[in-house]
Order: sequence, then structure tokens, then C-alpha cells
Amino acid sequence: MEAESALEMQEEQGTVQTDRGQDGPPTSMNPGSFENYSQVIFPNINNSYPPKTDILCTFHKRNKFKSGTKDWIGIFKVGWQNTKEYYTWVSLSTSVDNQVLFKAYYLPKDDEDYQFCYVDQNGDVRGVSTPFQFTVNEDENEIVMVTTMKENQDMNEMLKTQKAELQSATEKITTLEKENMDLLCQVKSAEGEKEMLTRKQLELDMEVYKLRDFEKELKQKFEAENKQLQDLQIKVKNLEEENETWHRKNLESELLLNKVQNLERELNQKIKDLENIKAENKQLQSDNEAKQQAVENLSDLLDNCKKRSPK
Repeated sequence: MEAESALEMQEEQGTVQTDRGQDGPPTSMNPGSFENYSQVIFPNINNSYPPKTDILCTFHKRNKFKSGTKDWIGIFKVGWQNTKEYYTWVSLSTSVDNQVLFKAYYLPKDDEDYQFCYVDQNGDVRGVSTPFQFTVNEDENEIVMVTTMKENQDMNEMLKTQKAELQSATEKITTLEKENMDLLCQVKSAEGEKEMLTRKQLELDMEVYKLRDFEKELKQKFEAENKQLQDLQIKVKNLEEENETWHRKNLESELLLNKVQNLERELNQKIKDLENIKAENKQLQSDNEAKQQAVENLSDLLDNCKKRSPK
């Protein structure tokens, strides 16, 4: 049913399978490094596939691998040297649920060993399957023989048992594939968490880097302000010394002023005393002049008396 839906999808898109006469996929003479061959895996590859039958190829891409728009899957004969040696190919654009369909018409008709190869849009190989052939398995050959009724019943019972075992094995394979897909999802989730943590770590590193720059800036600013503070302290000290000197000089000036004022008061007192002495001296001089005048008057009087008295 899956093969039919994939086929319908390919037929609707109108392409995929080409033969040598049509334009081929992107190829390269250098298929790339062998280390890259495990980026795409091909699970559940049979040892052989029946001829003249369509083949549904299943593939899984690793989490870190990103496919391109021109990637393709080809069938190569074992021993190929480059991606130009494909036998047939299918474009990845026609894949459905990681499956592509190879039409029986384009498949090899011989019993050589072949393998699936995933090739990217640059022509480099990204995945290689285990080898397989296009032959009928001996277990699947039709056996023509004449049997008795008992042998026929035994054969039917054996087929039923094999069918049950095959169904059980198929269920186990389905379970294992589901578990594998769950593990792939868990790995993808873990890688997503790792990527998120890595991104968060980068953000934290960037924040630390910014904080260090801010710390450096603050340190430089602190050193500059500290230098300004030291300069201010020196200025304050100088001003205090100048103020102390000025205060000392002011005290000396006040003392000198007091001294001058005392001298002025003494001078004023002495001037007053001098004026008093001058006044007293003037009075004495006036008194002396009056006395001298009186003496002169007496002398004149005496002389007159002497003149008037008889000899």
C-alpha cells in the first residue's frame, strides 16, 4: 500500500525515474570523503530483490545532515568509482515518509551486486547501503513435487507456522523501527536542548563580557574620581594651611590694630595733656607777662619816686 501511494505521488509529480537517455542528476568525479557515507542510512536492506518488481527504498538522515533540493538516490553496481556510474536514480523531491520508489522497468536485469547510494546536490555521496542482488531467493522458488495428502497437510502447517513467525518478526521489526525513531527523536530533542544550552552559554558569556567591560569602565571611573578626590584633598589641605596662615596673620593684624589703637589712645591722651600743658603754659606766660608788667610798672613808679624825692 505504501509503495502504491509513493508511486502515485511520483506519477503526480511527473518524474523521477530516468534512463540513460534523459538528463541525469548532479554527479561528481570525486564522490567525497568516506567519513560522510554514514550521514544517511538505509535500514532493512534485503540480500536480494525479485526481478521485474518495484522496490520501495527506505532511508533515514542523521540529525545534523540537511538535504538539498536536488539530492537523489541511485542504484550503483558495487565497485563504482564516482557518482556518474549510477544505473538508475530517483529524485529526493518525490520521497514520501523517507521512502522512494524504484520502478521495475528501470532496474538491473542481471544478478550482479548493487547498492543504494544517497547523493547530494553537489554530487557527493552521503549514504551507502549494504549490497544486494536482483535474483529469486532459493527459499522463494516454487517447488513442484508430488506429495501425499499427509505431506501436503504437513506443508500447510509448516507454512502457517512460518507465516506466524514472519508476522511476529515483522511486528518486532516494526517495534524496533518505532523504538529507533523514538531514540532518534530523543537524540534530536537532546541536541536541541544542547543547542539551546550552548546558545544560553553564549548569551551568558556575552553578558559576562559586557559586565567585565562595565566593571573596567567603573574601575577607570573610580580611579579618575579617586584622583580628583586626592587632588581636592590636597587643595583642601592647602586651603586649610592658607586659612591657618591667614588666621594667624589676622590675629597678628588684630594684635597690631589693638596696639595701634592703644597707641592712638595714648597719643590722643598725650595730645590732650600737651594741650593742657600748652594752656597752662599760656596761662603761666600770661601771668608772667602780667607780673613782669607789674614789675615794670613798679620799677617805673620807683624811678619816678626817686626823681621826685629831694637829694
